[in-house]
Amino acid sequence: MSNFNRLNEMKALYRQEVEQRRQLYNTLIELRGNIRVFCRVRPSFDPGASFDMFEALDENSLAAKLPNSTQRNYQFDRVFRPSARQEEIFGELRDIITSVADGYNVCIMAYGQTGSGKTFTMQGPPNSPGVNIRALRELLRIVKGRQRMEYKLTIKRVQGVNLNLFSSQVSMVEIYNETIVDLISPSNGCEVLDLRNLGATVTVVGATWASVETEEQIHQILARGEKNRHVASTKINSTRLV
Repeated sequence: MSNFNRLNEMKALYRQEVEQRRQLYNTLIELRGNIRVFCRVRPSFDPGASFDMFEALDENSLAAKLPNSTQRNYQFDRVFRPSARQEEIFGELRDIITSVADGYNVCIMAYGQTGSGKTFTMQGPPNSPGVNIRALRELLRIVKGRQRMEYKLTIKRVQGVNLNLFSSQVSMVEIYNETIVDLISPSNGCEVLDLRNLGATVTVVGATWASVETEEQIHQILARGEKNRHVASTKINSTRLV
């Protein structure tokens, strides 16, 4: 058997193995639950307070203690205590990032009242990044690893042919007062977008997508969008008030 035929056989076996791993991995994710709900208890605003309304009983249970001495218990897929670190939060989400690279749609959403810690959990400070940065960092790592493997299984690059199997793009939109705004548009976050049903898919039409290859590029786009978020919100408010 020639080296060329042997290489083609290795490539076929590798891709077959990848496909089997992908199916088994995502079957496991589905068994854990396509929808998972986590609860993160934020530290008290007053460290010296003698009464904490919420208490994590274990990894899956949360107790809500009311002033009248009654208590209600709630169940979640995972409960994080106030001492939980950002790394611990993302550790419970890392597996679904692999599913993104496998072609599955994934949504990670933080929900809570003002001051509950959504921004800290999702964005975080530079020295302790949140879910957003960690998820994109992990996705880039997976993509680069798979690109390197495919390159090693190719004898040589064919001139003029792009052998990249993945491309990474980022968009950033804001929903404010039922209006969708593109935060990284060339018009500096002032472009209002439409939400349309295209067959079985709901799509934000006209959103700007920026190609990224490095974490630094992601930071730049997120910083730009975060800056425009406040500007866009102010302009929408003023328009509606008038």
